[in-house]
Amino acid sequence: MKKNTLSLLFLALLVAMFTIISCGKSESPSNVAEDFYRALEGGNIQKALGMVYMADPEFEEEIINSLLEGIENSIEDNNGIKEITFEESIEKESNMAVVNVKIQYNNDQSSAETLNMIEKNGLWMLNLGAF
Repeated sequence: MKKNTLSLLFLALLVAMFTIISCGKSESPSNVAEDFYRALEGGNIQKALGMVYMADPEFEEEIINSLLEGIENSIEDNNGIKEITFEESIEKESNMAVVNVKIQYNNDQSSAETLNMIEKNGLWMLNLGAF
C-alpha cells in the first residue's frame, strides 16, 4: 500500500513538473516586445497587430497597420534581426511598463526604441497611443 501511494505521489509530482516546464516563458512586457518584433520579421502583421492595444479598433486599426508595415519594411531593409536586447521598467502600482529595446540587425546596423506597454485582462500589450 505504501508503495502504491509513493508511486502515485511520484507520478503526480512528475505531471506537475512537466506542466510547469511546458508552459514556457512568462509573458512579461519584454517577452511580448520580442514576440512583436519577431512576428514582424516573419511577415506576420496580423499576429503583431494582436499584440497592440487599441482603445478604438475601428478607428485605429488602419493607422496602426500602416505603422506595422513600416516597421516590417525597416526590418527587411536591414536583412532581418540578429539580436534584441531589453531594459524593462514596470510601474508597481499600475498596469503600465516601459521597455527600452535595442535591435541589432543582420547588416550590423542597430536601432533603439522605447515601447510603452499596458496590461489588459492579464496580458501585456504595446500601447502605441490614441490617434
